[in-house]
Order: sequence, then structure tokens, then C-alpha cells
Amino acid sequence: MRNVVEKIKERLDLETLNNNPPSTSASNETSVVQMGTFGTKSILLTADVGPDGLNEAADYAENNFPSLQPTLVQIPHHGSRRNVTPAVLNRWLGAFPAQGRGNAIASVGKNEDIYTRVRTCSCAE
Repeated sequence: MRNVVEKIKERLDLETLNNNPPSTSASNETSVVQMGTFGTKSILLTADVGPDGLNEAADYAENNFPSLQPTLVQIPHHGSRRNVTPAVLNRWLGAFPAQGRGNAIASVGKNEDIYTRVRTCSCAE
């Protein structure tokens, strides 16, 4: 029964992230966010940044590189639900599902309830 509940709880077509998660630490919010471009692909590396830092990085990117769109976004802090929100993912990748815009991935430990498990792809590319 627990496995069934988990499968229902975490699906690509059902948003389970919170737009108002508990606050992250100041050191997390000041983590370095980097974007690298490799030919036609780009990756956004997020370290342990939280939603505030991801929004600040999005502001910077929109103001300085308005046409730059990440192909892949690393969900911060191994996919911790405290470090990402649907709103900030939508800023980087477009509204869910964002067909053709890019993907978000998380490296998640087995049976880690505080981490996202399925909201690892924002679209099919």
C-alpha cells in the first residue's frame, strides 16, 4: 500500500512541490549558481541554493542574457523540497509541462522523503 501511495504522490503530471517551503539557510541561499553553454546546449548548475537565490539568478539571467535558455537545470541540494519551488522552475523552464524548453534533474538518495523524486523532468525534449 505504501508503494501505491508514493506512486500517486509523485507523478510527472501532478505537481507536488510547495511554493512556500520552509526557509533554507543563508549559506544555501548564497551558493554559486552557474550556467555553462556547450554548443546548442546549456546547463544550469545550482549547488545548494534555495528558491530566493534561484530567483535572484533568474533575474540576473533575464536582465543580462534574455535569450539564454537552459537545456538542463540541476535541482539544488540533491532535489530537496526546501530548495526549489514550482514557480522558480517555471521561471527557468517555462510552465509545466514546458514542451521543448528543457529538463530539470535531481540526484536523489534512495528512500529520502524530503527530496523530490519525480519532478525531475519539466518536459520531453
